[in-house]
Amino acid sequence: MVIVTDNGAAFRSAAFAAFSASRPELVHGRTRGTSPEQNRVRERAFRSPRHEHPDREEITNGPMLAAEAETYRQVFHRIRPHQALGMRRPVDAYLQTPARSETPTFPEPETLPTS
Repeated sequence: MVIVTDNGAAFRSAAFAAFSASRPELVHGRTRGTSPEQNRVRERAFRSPRHEHPDREEITNGPMLAAEAETYRQVFHRIRPHQALGMRRPVDAYLQTPARSETPTFPEPETLPTS
């Protein structure tokens, strides 16, 4: 799993380096200092679940957090249409299927020659 952070002092500290080194499953990546749009994308990704999928109850442990995150991920990718994708769901865009509101068009059936 890759953790992408900005170049803040907290993520350049020896304590954070020791933390990430102690967990080989985590890879720490930083955004470029001259590229604030990368931070904007990450911050929006964290804001969306809080804004669009408010907690129904207090999250008290890791498994509960993982379950809520997975629920939101399913809603985000399979149910919620996205304006940037022409009001298609990400799964539809990935599979190249039309938006729900569009009526698919099919070619006219070919007529078979009669003999």
